Amino acid sequence: MYEGSKMQSQIKNACSLTPELKESGDANLDLYKCMDFDLNHNNPLEWEKVIKSFNEEFSWKAKDIVDMKDHIINKWQVYLFSLGTIVLDGAEIQAPRIGICANDISIRKSNVTADGGGCKPDEGWGNQPRKAGCSGSGASHGGNGGSGSSFVEQEYWHKTCNKESETSKLYYEGREARFEGSGGTSGDNINYLPGRFPWSTHRLVPGFHGGSGGGIVWLTTPRTIDIKNSTISANGHDGHIEKYKEAGSGGGSGGSIQL
Repeated sequence: MYEGSKMQSQIKNACSLTPELKESGDANLDLYKCMDFDLNHNNPLEWEKVIKSFNEEFSWKAKDIVDMKDHIINKWQVYLFSLGTIVLDGAEIQAPRIGICANDISIRKSNVTADGGGCKPDEGWGNQPRKAGCSGSGASHGGNGGSGSSFVEQEYWHKTCNKESETSKLYYEGREARFEGSGGTSGDNINYLPGRFPWSTHRLVPGFHGGSGGGIVWLTTPRTIDIKNSTISANGHDGHIEKYKEAGSGGGSGGSIQL
């Protein structure tokens, strides 16, 4: 990409576990991984190997890149591929899921970011449902997200809110970091609480909600990745509130970066 090039996805978020997928018991995890792990400097990417690997991964019968592209772009919002060298010089790429695959990758004075591109607030494997009487918790990923604080100054509620959250899901069962960050838990409005005590059920009100999780960035090569004066990031976003009477919301968890 030429200096000053910008690429930004019109899709803002991508999540492996939405409420609909959770209800159906399905999870959208089959990301194209570009190459087998046994490729190396002396065994580089070649078309025959790429197509064979794709067909084995997805039980497909692709004959060329045209047969592969629909499946790839269905899961990746930005995917750059080359059998040579991909050079980003002064470039900016922003998307929920970003994949770059080439025999060599050079990134200089560039920003490749999936910040806030993962699961939306209250979604994802690592989201912790809000406990009654508590602010929203931070989302989990590799470890557990922090618990939300208590609405009221009573020891019982402090203990309830600070109770250890459910252990985060198994994010790295395989060899790929293929999960995005989960959304933080949304807070509630204190004015909505009966008698101003924390026994209301959760409701998402515009203006205060958890932060989105970070997305996914994969840089894949059998040879070298050269990164200079650049940023590669998949950070979660902060929770949001707009008025002092609103109970806090949790931040989203960081996503996945795989080199």
